[in-house]
Amino acid sequence: MRPCMASVVLPPLSCEPAAPNTNK
Repeated sequence: MRPCMASVVLPPLSCEPAAPNTNK
């Protein structure tokens, strides 16, 4: 999954909520 970025993905789709430090 991809790191959820509020400023980029809103609403967050196919990403990891509360995971700013994700290398995936």
